Amino acid sequence: MKLEINYSGSITEPVTYQEVKDYLRLSNDLEQTMITEMITGAREFAEEYCGRAFVAKTVTQYVSELEKEETEFDLVIGPIDSITSVERIDGEGGAPTLP
Repeated sequence: MKLEINYSGSITEPVTYQEVKDYLRLSNDLEQTMITEMITGAREFAEEYCGRAFVAKTVTQYVSELEKEETEFDLVIGPIDSITSVERIDGEGGAPTLP
């Protein structure tokens, strides 16, 4: 089984640059880009390590090369608020009806 995950939509980080700046008592914005990237990097690392999402996001997960009899696969990130659609596309590009 092969897995591909795409994230889309805008993401609001759990901590803002201004909150970090205030906490560190910084008086200038010289490192704003670096601190903002560190906030994002820390969140992404924690999400990967814990296997769950800490911010709301849209996730598209593609699973390929399932055996014909396979009907189950794991969703790689949670918690899940809603599932918009599930499609199974055969080798010819058709989308058979799912049971």
